[in-house]
Amino acid sequence: MKNWLGIHLESKQPDSATLVAWVLYAGEQQLAHGCDALGEVRAAAGPEGAKAEIHVFVPGTGVMLTEVNIPSRQAAHLRKALPFMIEEQLAGDLRQTHIAVAPHRHGDSVPVAVVSHAQMISWLEALHATNLSPVAVIPEQLLLPREPGSIFAHIHGSRALVRLGDCRGLVVELENLVTILDISVTHRAMPCSRIEISTCAGLVVDEEQADALGTAVAERLDRPVRRTRYAESLVELLASTARGPDAGLNLCQGGYRVNARAAESGAQWRVAWLA
Repeated sequence: MKNWLGIHLESKQPDSATLVAWVLYAGEQQLAHGCDALGEVRAAAGPEGAKAEIHVFVPGTGVMLTEVNIPSRQAAHLRKALPFMIEEQLAGDLRQTHIAVAPHRHGDSVPVAVVSHAQMISWLEALHATNLSPVAVIPEQLLLPREPGSIFAHIHGSRALVRLGDCRGLVVELENLVTILDISVTHRAMPCSRIEISTCAGLVVDEEQADALGTAVAERLDRPVRRTRYAESLVELLASTARGPDAGLNLCQGGYRVNARAAESGAQWRVAWLA
C-alpha cells in the first residue's frame, strides 16, 4: 500500500520556513511524525516519505462552508447553478472564487466549500515549491470526529475547530465558541443530543480552557457536554479521518485537481486562477 503524508498547514500565507506538524503512514501503520519547516518535511520524513501521497489540512478560517438547495441532480445543471446560488453569500468577486462540491448530497441540499483563488494559489504554490504537491486539501474542521446528532469542538491554542455536520463547520476564537454553538443549536434548530469538547493530552492550557468552556456550554445550551482528551497530537487526529469515509470535502477540484503533469510544473493551478 502506498505511503501517505498528512500535513497540518495552519498558515494562510505559508512559505518554505513555515512550521508544520506532519505524520507519515503506510496504510494504517504510522511510520513517523514531527514538526518541521515546510521545506524540510520530505527530508525529515526520510526515505519512506520520498514519494508519499500528500494530504494537507488547511486553516478553516480561509474557507467558507455552506449549503445550497438545487433540485436538479444533473451535473451540468449543478455546475451552472452553483455560482448564482452562492453569489449573495460572497463578500468578494465571484470570478475570483473557487467552489468545491461535496461528494455526497442529502436531498436537494448541496454542501460546498468556497475559497478565493488567491488563497488556493498561496497554499498550492508553497506546497509545490517544497515538493509537496497534494492530492487532497481539506479544511481542518472537517477532519474532526463525526457522529450524527453530535457537535465536536476541539480546542487548539486560541482557536476552536468546530464540526457541525458532514460538511459543515467553522473555526472561531475561543471567546466566541459558546455564542456560535448557541446560534447553531438554538437559532438554526440543529439536532444535537450532545456536544463534545476535546483537547490533545498534555496541553495544559488547552485543557484548562476546554474545562471552562465545557461548563459554560452546558449551562447556556442545556445539553450534555463530554470532555475528551486525545492521546494523539492534533495532526494525528486529523490524519486518522483524512483517509476514511468521513474525510469531508477536498478542495482540489476542477483546475486544482492534481495530475502527473501538474505535479511537475504547477502551471495548472495558475491557469485555474487566471480562468
